[in-house]
Amino acid sequence: MLSFGTSAEGERIRSAAEGRLIRAGLLIQVDWIAGAVVGVLVLSLHGWLIQLYQLPRELVLVIGFANLAYACVSFTLAQLRRVDRVPFLRVVAAANVLWAVVCVVLAAVWAGHASVFGLSTLIGEAVFVGWLGVLEWRAAGNSSQAIPPSSSADN
Repeated sequence: MLSFGTSAEGERIRSAAEGRLIRAGLLIQVDWIAGAVVGVLVLSLHGWLIQLYQLPRELVLVIGFANLAYACVSFTLAQLRRVDRVPFLRVVAAANVLWAVVCVVLAAVWAGHASVFGLSTLIGEAVFVGWLGVLEWRAAGNSSQAIPPSSSADN
């Protein structure tokens, strides 16, 4: 059995670990809600966005469907118990960073054709999901520390 020193020290470690798990859960909630909102908006308004962004219809639709698919995965992860979602948090974080890179590449590829609004949206999404991915990666790293057995952070 792991020893956590004094009772007060063990409680401090437990409390810090529970706080990290709660922050990780909040990040996942923000993640799936943002993905769902963006996906629904892009798919609902794609005809108008194609003209505004000056991007191909297929690309705008792929972006909308990618956001919805990601939201579904994040939502599923958000439904897990806090301690059960930690192993998957790095996967979600890596997916966010990967999508940020994809958005930057798309902005570079379409820079000569897309409108300022289209490029701004791609770069803005890259910044947002990249930032979220970094926060999730940090939360996953910190949450991987053991929580003492008397913790109630497994809901």
